[in-house]
Amino acid sequence: MKEYNLSLSGGGEKGTYAFNVGYSTEEGIIKYTSFDRYSIRSNADSKVNSWLKVGESLGITYSIGKGNNSDNNEGSAISEAYRMQPIIPVYDIMGNFAGTKATGTGDGENPLLQSIATEMTLKKISGELVTRMPMFR
Repeated sequence: MKEYNLSLSGGGEKGTYAFNVGYSTEEGIIKYTSFDRYSIRSNADSKVNSWLKVGESLGITYSIGKGNNSDNNEGSAISEAYRMQPIIPVYDIMGNFAGTKATGTGDGENPLLQSIATEMTLKKISGELVTRMPMFR
């Protein structure tokens, strides 16, 4: 796993700020599997006067998962690997992914094909605006 982050922060009497940009990548233990995430986060607070403070928080994440993106249910590459008959090759004589269509060879699909054909993209945006003031003075 590799992770890279760049952060800036600062402030003074009237306010504070923080900004972060990040990237992480991880190769899976199954061939053709990986996970990449890009993220941006910002926070800021400002003291408007002696009794009012306002702020914001914003986070954006973009993730790409390739390969075994399941909880190891029956359609996952791991499940297909243990259901696949050992006499079935990875590729057929034409160079395509081999499968189990013959009688008595089960219903497993090529686990390598499962890893290559699966990709999941997730985009997430979250944020908030905050106003703070005392109820009683």
